[in-house]
Amino acid sequence: MTTTSDTTTPEHNQPPATNTDTPPPSSPTAPAASAPTSPSHQGAAQNPSLTTPSALPKEPAIASDTTAKPEGYQTSQVKPTSSDEIDYRIGGNDMQFVDIILDPGECVIAEMGAMMYKDQYIEIHHQLPEEKAAAGFIGGLKMKMSSENSFLDYFVSIAKKSQQHVAFAAPYPGQILPLDLGALGGEVQCHPHGFMCGARGVVVGNGFSKRVALDLYGANGYVMQKLTGDGLVFIHAGGAMTQRTLRQGEKISVDIGCLVAYQKGVEISVKSLRGNGNMVYNTGKTISHAFLVGPGKVWLQSMPYHRLVSNIKDTLDKTKTKKEQKAEKKVKKL
Repeated sequence: MTTTSDTTTPEHNQPPATNTDTPPPSSPTAPAASAPTSPSHQGAAQNPSLTTPSALPKEPAIASDTTAKPEGYQTSQVKPTSSDEIDYRIGGNDMQFVDIILDPGECVIAEMGAMMYKDQYIEIHHQLPEEKAAAGFIGGLKMKMSSENSFLDYFVSIAKKSQQHVAFAAPYPGQILPLDLGALGGEVQCHPHGFMCGARGVVVGNGFSKRVALDLYGANGYVMQKLTGDGLVFIHAGGAMTQRTLRQGEKISVDIGCLVAYQKGVEISVKSLRGNGNMVYNTGKTISHAFLVGPGKVWLQSMPYHRLVSNIKDTLDKTKTKKEQKAEKKVKKL
């Protein structure tokens, strides 16, 4: 009996004969059982970003087909040839913003300080517009006359395969007007505070100018911004906005501050209305009217920028005490 027990015991203690024929179902389970000694390593395995917190995340591969237009976004009516073709959507009610999608290598230009947010793979460059840079210092001075920044922001997508978002916010309550220059004859002129952003390839320059209403528009008078090209541009209008389509020879008269933009082909002239009856609130400010003659489209706004600023200033002046008013008068005399 003892001999049989001695002979059977070594047979059951041979691991190669029984265990090697049936290996574990998955090899990774073995090291997982021996890993509990380092809890921090387990956390890094579950969240790979913990291992390299300072590393730049990889570009998301969520948009392999960059030519597809996302749902809810619009694009140019006429395919541009000299400008980038961008997709956009406008959000908000009274305080609107425009969200623009850039494919790899595309670019959008904007007024400095207009950006709301941007994705990670978009670079910003501050520089003079190409035509102003070619003109040098004098070109920058001419652009400054339009009451806007001489420099523009260039937002360039450096992504290799994914679409990138960049958004721009309106400076004050109103509406954002998208205009396709390619469908409007290649040129639109807008009011001095109108241009927000546009596709790369659009040229921003000076348009119609008139030395009128110096108390409202500064020492350089009223200078329109001329936008040329075949891409999309976005213009801001204060308050509510309306569009008029003028027939050949049709003429309308508007307050010059209520003029947002007009299409190429529309003729414009400005006249200041003299006399005590035409003074704004009897403050000595002269009313200036713009006379527009068709054919072409005209866009108008209900709350011009200078009217908004004037209303705020008048309200603040009424709340000042007599001491504050006297102190301001002393400072002005100095």
